[in-house]
Formats: sequence, C-alpha cells, structure tokens
Amino acid sequence: MHYIRNGGTVTHVAETEFAKDASFGFPNSELARYVEEKSSSWFKAVDVIVLDLNIIRGGADPITGAVAGATDSKPIVFDVVTENDLRALALGLAEAESRGKKLLYRVAPRLSGPGSARKSARPFRGMRSLQGPALPHTAA
Repeated sequence: MHYIRNGGTVTHVAETEFAKDASFGFPNSELARYVEEKSSSWFKAVDVIVLDLNIIRGGADPITGAVAGATDSKPIVFDVVTENDLRALALGLAEAESRGKKLLYRVAPRLSGPGSARKSARPFRGMRSLQGPALPHTAA
C-alpha cells in the first residue's frame, strides 16, 4: 500500500484529492494496480516489478538485480519515503544503466518542495512511490 503523509496524518493515496482528480484520478493505493488500471490492463499488476523499501534500502546491488530481468517495456515502480531512498534509487538505476540496462523514465512533477508544480498551503511530504522523480521501465 502507498500512503501520503500530511503533517501527522497518514492516508492511503487512493483517498486523497489527487485520487479524485478528473484526469489523474485512481481508485488504488498500490502502484502495481495503478499501472494495470492506467494501462487498461496492458500491463497486469502481477507483472509489474516493485522495488519495495527493502530493495531500495539494500543499496545499488539489490536495485540493479531487481531491474535486470525487465524486458519488453515491463513497468517498474518504487517505494520511497525519504530523500535518501530517492538517492539510493537513483544510484541503483544508474548502476543498472552502467551495466548496459536500457531504461526509459516516466517523469512527473514533484508534489511538494521547491519548484513544485502543486502549490498549497499544506505541502504533502513523505509520499511513498508517487512522489518519486521517475517511473522507470525498460525501453525494449
């Protein structure tokens, strides 16, 4: 499950204002299911590679190993909580690319912080996965 933290409150992402958005809306708090829904079942949730916190916090080698088998544009989603999780993800993906893995990134604007596309008096912080800088998947 993926959550968003606003102050001291933690909420499933499917219960947030983002989930109710007319063009971006989604009923699931699990990114693999989100990918299945948004791809009209082209990609099944069970086939999505999920980089969970254990993989992310394990460092570059577990991340590189997890994405090594991705082929045919297989989606990869990730779970992050902290900026250090994002750094670990970036290092792991860079290592995978240095070993010859070709990745294509689906990039979205940040939901909080400097340069945010979303302006709010109540910034959302600690969002797991959806706040990530990229939704990587293999190019071919």
